[in-house]
Amino acid sequence: MITVHGTSGSSLSEPGWERFRAELAAELETLADETAVADEIAVVVDVAQALGPTAVQAQKSWLSRLRPKRTEGGHPYVQFAANDETLRMEVSSNEFLAPQHQLDQGAVGILERLGWSPPNAIESPNFFIDRPLAQAPELVGIAVQTLSEVFGVTDAAALQIRRV
Repeated sequence: MITVHGTSGSSLSEPGWERFRAELAAELETLADETAVADEIAVVVDVAQALGPTAVQAQKSWLSRLRPKRTEGGHPYVQFAANDETLRMEVSSNEFLAPQHQLDQGAVGILERLGWSPPNAIESPNFFIDRPLAQAPELVGIAVQTLSEVFGVTDAAALQIRRV
C-alpha cells in the first residue's frame, strides 16, 4: 500500500494499474519505433477525468509547441517524447497547474525522490527525466508512482493515454 500525497492511496498492483502500465508501455514502444519516420511524436497521460469535476482542462502541451495560459492553469499531466536515442518524460510544474493542483513542498520532495529534474529556463519549464529509449519500462514505473503519490490518482481506469 502506497500512501498518496494528500489522500489515502490504493495498491499500485491492482488490475487497473497493471492494465495502465501495459498500455503505457505499449504506447512508448510504438513511440520509440516511430521516431525514425517523424520529427515529433508524443504521448500524454491526461489526468483530468481521474481527478474528477474540479480538474481544469489544460491547453496542448509543450510537445505540440503550445502551452496552457499561465493565468488559467490546468490539470496535471505526464507526457513523453522520443527522438532517435532518448525518451523524455515530463510532469506538469506549478507554472502550468491550476491553483487546486499546485504542488506543495511535500509533492516536490516526492518528485525529487523519484528522480525528476526540476524545471528550469534552459531545458524545460516542467519537471523532467531524460533516459535512453531502452529504459522506457523504468519510466512507466516512475510515471505510475508520480500519478499516484503526487497527484493522488487512485483510479487508473480514468486515466487517458493519447497521442499529440
